[in-house]
Amino acid sequence: MKLFISGILFCFLFLVCVEVNAQKNNCIDISETTWQLSYHNKHFGDRNYEIKFSVDGKLLNSHPNESTKDNDKWIQKQNHITLSFNDGYAVYKGKIVDSKTIKGTAKSLSGGRWKWKAIKLY
Repeated sequence: MKLFISGILFCFLFLVCVEVNAQKNNCIDISETTWQLSYHNKHFGDRNYEIKFSVDGKLLNSHPNESTKDNDKWIQKQNHITLSFNDGYAVYKGKIVDSKTIKGTAKSLSGGRWKWKAIKLY
């Protein structure tokens, strides 16, 4: 009986470890995808615009105030994303929630902090 219970316990622990490792390694690659980013900021109001994650780490976007397109970048470490606009003037940190959603917080030198969300378009 002890052997039977030990066997069941071992199988249970093994399956839990396999699931935890699968979740750790379940990284969604967002390179070459386009997303709709949206937020509300008390200084800027409501914003909605597209962002594209280029393979080379460049971040392309359709923000209405974008005037310097060569200094926006992104980094992905597992399911954590960092977006840097205008050489770090505004930084967005987020987490991939699922294959179609990223959520996080942002801060800028002039606009404080706010929450943001991105929904995958294609």
